[in-house]
Amino acid sequence: MTNTQSTEVPGPHAAPVDDLELLLKYTVMRADVKIDDASIEEATTACAEYRRTSSVPNEVRIWKCLNKLSNMTKPVTDESVKAITALLDDQRQRPGFFRNYALDPPIRRQIVTSLIWMFAVLLLVVTVQIYSLLLTVTLEQIGTTQTEFNAAKAQYETLHTAVDVAGDKASDQATQQLATLDEAKISAESALTGNFKLLDTLTFGIPRKLTSGATALTPGTGTLIQQNVILSEAAKGFVKAVALYLLPLLYGISGANVYILRQLISKLDDWTLTPISNTKYRLRRSLGALLGATIGLLYDQGSGALSSAGFSIAAVAFLGGYSAEFIFSLLDSLITRAKSVFSGELEKPAQGSSNGNGSSPETPVVVPPANAPSGAKQ
Repeated sequence: MTNTQSTEVPGPHAAPVDDLELLLKYTVMRADVKIDDASIEEATTACAEYRRTSSVPNEVRIWKCLNKLSNMTKPVTDESVKAITALLDDQRQRPGFFRNYALDPPIRRQIVTSLIWMFAVLLLVVTVQIYSLLLTVTLEQIGTTQTEFNAAKAQYETLHTAVDVAGDKASDQATQQLATLDEAKISAESALTGNFKLLDTLTFGIPRKLTSGATALTPGTGTLIQQNVILSEAAKGFVKAVALYLLPLLYGISGANVYILRQLISKLDDWTLTPISNTKYRLRRSLGALLGATIGLLYDQGSGALSSAGFSIAAVAFLGGYSAEFIFSLLDSLITRAKSVFSGELEKPAQGSSNGNGSSPETPVVVPPANAPSGAKQ
């Protein structure tokens, strides 16, 4: 007669035993987890009995022991212990940083991905900051050079008129000053043209294309400033878009990356890191990018309190990526402010009368008769 109680344990059914043995090893090795000898003996005996026979009572003992150890090691779970143990085994078997990424355990892929994101976004932030600085400096130089050009042109025209009026009586000094002013005007115009060409290169020609060719970049024209004023304004809008939307987006992702790296370090120390955390971290980066991009929309309304507290738009975007609760509290304050404004607007009509003449129902209007004398009592 076949004994169904002593069959060999199939491969898939051995997983609870492996998890229990792994968690038992972690519990014994950790000094901060208190486990008595009776629990160790119970778990060891349960594993041995279950490996010998796969009876239902033995399986129940396995799950009871696993539940008991899980309660002792919370928030550490058998899944987190298994993942970090696989990471440690992989580091011993395949030392080094640069190796086949596809063969890495899930925890190491999380770490490598976070480091790649951190360095990539950091490089983008530095690049965009330098790019924004170049645009700002170029616009400032255009403004300074334009002022110098206008001053030289005004002085030249004034002196040129005086020389024309004087005719042959004009002094050599006035003629020399006129030539000097003409050279200064030409030099300022040439510098202005160079700055506009640099600005056109830095903006990839986008503002020039949007202005439909209204910006001639050739020197020697007296209407150079008028021709390039649209380009200058469009470039200022370009700089504003970079400062309000692109940089805050990158700072939001940077803040999220810092939060993720901190969580990785903390969870590795606590042995609570699991493969499912990778999905959470992807969502965290997406949330950081979204919150960072929306900072430009909210900063103008909240800039008074934020600026007085010493927060710049970059700092707010970084904090938004690092701590989403910070932005959520800011949104809640804006919603509360909007509710107070709208509730105040709705209370104003309620305080008036509904009889159509705008007077309060408690103070009726008394209309005297047409033939009543002035000042007569009613």
